[in-house]
Amino acid sequence: MRDDTVRHKKIVGVVVNSGKMDKTVTVRINGQKWNTRIRKMFPDHIQHLVHDPNNSLVTGDVVELHRLKVSRKVEHVVASIVSPFGTPIESRPPIPTADERLAAYKEYRFKKLQRRELRVKAAEGKAEAIRALKKKGLNPGAGVEEGVGQLENAEYGDGQTKTPSEGAILGEKGQKLPEGVLPGGMREVGKIDDWSAEKKAEYRRLRAEESRNLSEAKEKEAELNEQDLETRSTSR
Repeated sequence: MRDDTVRHKKIVGVVVNSGKMDKTVTVRINGQKWNTRIRKMFPDHIQHLVHDPNNSLVTGDVVELHRLKVSRKVEHVVASIVSPFGTPIESRPPIPTADERLAAYKEYRFKKLQRRELRVKAAEGKAEAIRALKKKGLNPGAGVEEGVGQLENAEYGDGQTKTPSEGAILGEKGQKLPEGVLPGGMREVGKIDDWSAEKKAEYRRLRAEESRNLSEAKEKEAELNEQDLETRSTSR
């Protein structure tokens, strides 16, 4: 399969900065730039941040690069050392080949997908997935949001909601919560009806307190108005 791929243009540059960032070096690539005024090509260079997986490079190395999107600002990876500077290649950590980089990425990616699948099963209440996550030292309740009647991925205004697979209803009666998982990590898992009654009682208490504060404010305002009238009549 690799024999059928078209090899891109060979990219060779010099390491001009190393050791300041972990697994990242700065490589300068010489080239030419067209001057529109003089209408001639002049020597120029461009610098790239390059991924160095094993911190094998030092300043002064001549290296070959491959294009690889590692992060938002790092879009190249070192492929090989063309000419080492100072320390010989044998005394440095080895530079992984393209196949080794692909194998390492697949291993990392598959582990991540496996953890994601376990979290989905744990959210459905499956005990085996919860035990597997706890065995890995992970929190089964991570990412579980707390709320009553909150709709995720729902289109508001059209009177319709997504299906349970597309937008889960959090806090509704009948929702499956994994055993021992704390939604949001704020309270123990209990019946939704108990939560609803507690919320209603809290709402009634706040409304009563608001009414008391409003009546006290009106009484205070009337008292101040009476004092103001008495002061004006006395001054006359």
